[in-house]
Amino acid sequence: MTQPTAVDKATVAQVLRDISLLLQLQGESGFRVRAYDMAADRIAGLPQDLGTVVAEGRLESLPGIGPALAEKISELVTTGRLGYLEELRAQFPRACWS
Repeated sequence: MTQPTAVDKATVAQVLRDISLLLQLQGESGFRVRAYDMAADRIAGLPQDLGTVVAEGRLESLPGIGPALAEKISELVTTGRLGYLEELRAQFPRACWS
């Protein structure tokens, strides 16, 4: 049984790109920044329904998506919010990320 998806693939991909940008502004490693960009591309191009992939616990089977990213994507898909993004945004003036 598929759980309803709170947000669509395009929204999840954009959130991951926003995180990538904020991490870059923070001076995080290029590896970490690229990981979020690559995950955004992977989610945007996913042929299956994202809600189904999350409900079946298959996010980590996607190349480039490890446990930490899978947890964040699951939170966003099931709740429509992502605490990590909110924490990052709180560190910058709104003009940096809006």
